Amino acid sequence: MTVDGRPLVVTPAQNSLRLWDATDGTEVGHVNAHGHGITTMESAIVDGRRVLVASGGDGVLRIWDESDLAWAGVM
Repeated sequence: MTVDGRPLVVTPAQNSLRLWDATDGTEVGHVNAHGHGITTMESAIVDGRRVLVASGGDGVLRIWDESDLAWAGVM
């Protein structure tokens, strides 16, 4: 996934998503994701935009697009 032209790697943490710069391996942000642990995470294309989809133990499906991740401090 790329945000503002930067390649990112996204990994699940206990209740959040951690965002890493793919070029140098530094953590560049995080997104609070679920009140319970993340059970599934996938990237997808919706209406021509790449999004990140995560489900959690709370039974909720959350979807983030590039602008959501940029807002999380990834610039």
